[in-house]
Amino acid sequence: MDQDVLLTVIGVAGDVRSQSLAVKPALDVYASHHQTFAGDTFLVVTTAGDPQTLAGSVAAAIRDIDPEQSIFDVRVIDERMAQTVWQQRTAAAVIGGMGVLSLVLAALGVYGVLAYAVIERRREFGVRRAIGASNRDVLGLVIRKGLTPVAVGIGGGSVLALLAVRGLEGLVYGVSTFDPVSLGAAMGALLLAAAAACLVPVQRALRVDPAEALRDA
Repeated sequence: MDQDVLLTVIGVAGDVRSQSLAVKPALDVYASHHQTFAGDTFLVVTTAGDPQTLAGSVAAAIRDIDPEQSIFDVRVIDERMAQTVWQQRTAAAVIGGMGVLSLVLAALGVYGVLAYAVIERRREFGVRRAIGASNRDVLGLVIRKGLTPVAVGIGGGSVLALLAVRGLEGLVYGVSTFDPVSLGAAMGALLLAAAAACLVPVQRALRVDPAEALRDA
């Protein structure tokens, strides 16, 4: 359009992400097709039913107006939206898979370290039981000593995770960067691994006679 032509503004439209869902809306001007021609023209049709069933009717209506008009690239809006964010979705899938793998490795690491620490204290448990400590006392001691550092680590990691999600806000669209379900699931998995690492070895140790545990140590 000639820049010297004066145009009359007849309305103001809302923001539209015309380039990509990940790109913030920019300044756009809607002009009449009779005033300017930008090449290919896109026709957007809203329907309450299945849009695929309406494609034939829309194409027939266009050919009634202009039989020589070519019609191509007929797709629903969900497909066009998916086309603009496929890279973000692929990256999210890869990062999500790595996150799950990291969580599994972290849980196995927590279990291995705590289980080894509990097994190494078998002689101590025998001494405590020999001088009158009950099984409940020993269990409480192991759980406190084992879960306290894990809880501290989970708390610190959660704070860092909440701070880190701020850097991801510009990489996603229509999805909150804070997912309490995923965060809670990760925390629960680590706590369960820590609890299992504490309970399984100590339960085996408590089934052994204190005198036998002292002799074998």
